[in-house]
Amino acid sequence: MPISQRPWPKKRFASINNFGFGGTNAHVVLEKAPFLQKCEGSEQSSFQSRKLFVLSANDKDALQELMGKLGIYLEQRPEIFQNDLMSNLAYTLARRSRMQWRVAIPTASSFYLIQALNSGKVLPGRSETDGLRIGFIFTGQGAQYYNMGRELYEQYPVYASTINACETYLASLGAPFSLLGTSEPLA
Repeated sequence: MPISQRPWPKKRFASINNFGFGGTNAHVVLEKAPFLQKCEGSEQSSFQSRKLFVLSANDKDALQELMGKLGIYLEQRPEIFQNDLMSNLAYTLARRSRMQWRVAIPTASSFYLIQALNSGKVLPGRSETDGLRIGFIFTGQGAQYYNMGRELYEQYPVYASTINACETYLASLGAPFSLLGTSEPLA
């Protein structure tokens, strides 16, 4: 386990694995961060104090209207130029519901935020998360045993009815196998 900082490897990507207790595994691939040159008197020199301002709406027009209204609101309130108020705004916006159309603006000052909101250069994007699906992964780490599923099937009616429903659905799709271990799918 690393206990001190290390320079990034010469490669662009790094892979990190964790093989946890009880078969819990995790894997992440990291990419080297882009190099940012610090320019005196610019927003780049205050990189550490950047905040992310996230806005979302159900459609593109509503999001653009929200961006315009927020820009006007900020322009009319000089107290927003205090750093702690910017942090509060970023915090509040990040916790609002995430709708289908979104925009995220990273900036260090309210001046740049207002400029980005009013410039028309920040374009909303549409989230493609409508088709999210749940997947189950069985790692084969040895926590299971022979006939474990059959015991669940015989002892728990809810489990049995769910397996039967899955069996019927798979058979309607023409699956050449059976979840119950029979040679033919149930009809």
